[in-house]
Amino acid sequence: LRHEAMSHYRFEVPFRILNGNGDYMAAYAYYEDENNYLKIKVNRDNKTWEYEIFKNGVSDKQVFALPASFEFLDSHTLVTSYEEPWHTLTVYKNHGNFKVELDYFNLTINGQIQTDFSGSGRLGLVASSRNVAFDAIQYTNGWDEWDGNIAGWETKSGDWQTNESGLKQTQNQGKALAIKGDKNRDYEFSVCLKNDNILSSGKAGFYPLYVDENNYVEVGVNYATGKLEVIKNDNGQIETQSLPLSANISRQYTFQSHPTTSYRYDFRSETEVSGVNILWFEGNYPYLSQTFDLPDDVKFYALQNEQWTALNANLEGELRFVYLNTFTFDKVRTKAIKMEVTPKTGKAARAFSAYFKEELAANYYLRGRRENNKLYIFVNDSLKTSIEGNWSESNVGLFTDAATAGFNGMLCYQTGKVSVTKINIPTLSCAVNETIQLSAEVLPVNATNKHLVWESSNPEIASIDTNNRLTRHAEGSVTLTAWTADGGLIKATAVLETANGLNNPSAAGFYVSPNPTDDELHFHSSESVRKVEIYTPAGAKICEKKMDSPMGSLSVGFLNKGMYLLNAQTNNETLKVKFIKK
Repeated sequence: LRHEAMSHYRFEVPFRILNGNGDYMAAYAYYEDENNYLKIKVNRDNKTWEYEIFKNGVSDKQVFALPASFEFLDSHTLVTSYEEPWHTLTVYKNHGNFKVELDYFNLTINGQIQTDFSGSGRLGLVASSRNVAFDAIQYTNGWDEWDGNIAGWETKSGDWQTNESGLKQTQNQGKALAIKGDKNRDYEFSVCLKNDNILSSGKAGFYPLYVDENNYVEVGVNYATGKLEVIKNDNGQIETQSLPLSANISRQYTFQSHPTTSYRYDFRSETEVSGVNILWFEGNYPYLSQTFDLPDDVKFYALQNEQWTALNANLEGELRFVYLNTFTFDKVRTKAIKMEVTPKTGKAARAFSAYFKEELAANYYLRGRRENNKLYIFVNDSLKTSIEGNWSESNVGLFTDAATAGFNGMLCYQTGKVSVTKINIPTLSCAVNETIQLSAEVLPVNATNKHLVWESSNPEIASIDTNNRLTRHAEGSVTLTAWTADGGLIKATAVLETANGLNNPSAAGFYVSPNPTDDELHFHSSESVRKVEIYTPAGAKICEKKMDSPMGSLSVGFLNKGMYLLNAQTNNETLKVKFIKK
């Protein structure tokens, strides 16, 4: 697969195996080199699947039967004449752990494949013959992890430990930070911040965007102030936001028996609440054999230390149908609220819906979405703020500050696709028997897949290997074509001229001397030069010098021996000349 090697990803491969002799499909779930890979193989004839861990040239192969209810083509007489169906193999890589699915069957249900392949790897496909076909392949960078499956977090500071309850930071002094992920531009990252109880102080949260220690966005719950604190660090320039966390949350009741006058509302974790809005059932419900009316009395209780404590609740206004009835009480920390009603004689009373006023909670669902140079921050699926910035590719992270906290249910995936729109190939030069690395400018800068496929019009003059390295074998001109590997149709071409001659025809009116040179290169132009740049033959810029003069000089003694390209920018054009450093 022509794509950057990644550490965490989802790889989906639809395939079809026609009925043949010993045919199979295989996918490299991870490929580092010919001596280090993980290969998943599906055999049609004997209905087995296998994986092979090839580590430093040593093979470890395991073979399993496919699920009993899985069929390549159902054997029922009504469908045996049908065309062979397509099936889907899906691989999830999280650090060194691999989950494998075949259609809707989890082949690793008894335990993921655990390997030492925690680093970046590429992907590949194998077909035993022309009876095997692949189509509509999907590849997404990211991961999905929970409980004991959490892995691959790089500890920057603090004490981070993984167990069946998730990832826990146990140090309650100072700042603790853990980072993970391949760098991306457009992605979504979410995590559940989990604590047994509301912390008395300290902060905990996540980094939906982390480039380095001077470029990040930190989002955390400050348990001392009850605020959501957002910090943007842009090259040392700090911007902060302090946002309210209070929200109205909907909860559903449970009861011990029916009919009942006692309704219990459980929270996801310990929650500080200060009131509730109630909408009442109204009228006759024949299927319940009940007629609902407003209650004569309503009482609320908070569960504390396994005991129900009465709350002094105040009703704003009078009880009424259709509208929300607001009850307020002093802030209380609890994991459940019980409502007891006294119905009118011969009637029933029940809340149709209940929205509790949450001031603070032990647990939060935090989510950040980076998209088009903008970062959106959500708390419990409610948009809290958005931040703009011209960031480079970033990781994600978790943190605590003077607090211990748990994290679970991390999900991070690249979102959408930014297609390549343009390819710019720099001026190329390559001597006979010389090898250069081909490169080009791929736009836009945030394109999802910037990999290019290169072709030579005459491999006998200049050939290109699978790593996009060009080798000139003989004199002569050859056309080089670069195609996008993202499935689009964008391409660019460049002509590699004959290796003889140093002057570029496009540089009329621009001269350099001496050429070849040892230490200093002098230039003269017919018009004023604003900037000069030196490039390698592969297009990598080495240095630049700004000026405003038709003549000047450059010190080139630091260059290695070889051929280079000098670009001179005027007000009207860019002039190019090749020179040799002796």
